[in-house]
Order: sequence, then C-alpha cells, then structure tokens
Amino acid sequence: MPQLTTTTNKIPIFYRLTFTIIEPLTTLYGVIIALFFPDLLMRDYFSRGLVTYAPETKTLYTQIGGMWAYFAWNGYFVLGGVHDRGLWRRLLSGMLVGDFIYYFAAAEAVGGWAAFLDVSAMSSLDVLQLQSSPICL
Repeated sequence: MPQLTTTTNKIPIFYRLTFTIIEPLTTLYGVIIALFFPDLLMRDYFSRGLVTYAPETKTLYTQIGGMWAYFAWNGYFVLGGVHDRGLWRRLLSGMLVGDFIYYFAAAEAVGGWAAFLDVSAMSSLDVLQLQSSPICL
C-alpha cells in the first residue's frame, strides 16, 4: 500500500472554492434531478432529446444519483477538510475519470463523438456542462 505523505502546502483558493463549494452544490442538483426527474436528466442532460426515458430503467438513475451524492460528499467533507495536495490530486483524478466516462456516455447517446462535439447542435446547457467540467479547467 502506498504511503500517504502530508504536506502543509495550501490549496489555492480557486480550487478550494471550485471543488469544495461549487462542485458539491451543482452535484447535489444533479442528485435531485437523477432521483426525482430522471426523464429530464435523459432528455436535457444526456441525449439532447434524442433518447427517451424508459421508466423500467429508474433504478439506474437512482444509482447515478447515489454515485453523484458520494462525489458531493467527497468534495465538501473530504477535500474541505484536508490540505494535502497529494490527496487532492488523487481524488480529483478520480473525478476526472468520472467526467470522461460521463462525456463518453453523452457522446454515445447523441450518435458518437462527431455529433457530440458539433458546436452548432449544442444547447446552452451542453456548453455550460462542458465549460464547468474539470476537463476544461
């Protein structure tokens, strides 16, 4: 098992604000959408209206909501309570992997990467999601 080393380097305020306040709050919004409005999540967030929500898949949206709740917890309580840059890098790397998989799924839903990256087909919500992703930060 790797040794966890601690440092006293301060985490820059931009990262603290982004990943301990803004990211957990927006993630909690996603949790609410996934748990209570899965049709909206599929239509507006995942597929640009190209895929319809099937009620028999509700359990998958509940699982997505649970995963996002865990991300929000980690951002607020774990990252908010430590000053170790190594731990921050590890946790944010995991979040980045999750973001890549999220975008991979979104690309699948709209017909592939060419369709997903077609700026002329993007809604303002698509642009906001891309701009607010750690991938773009």
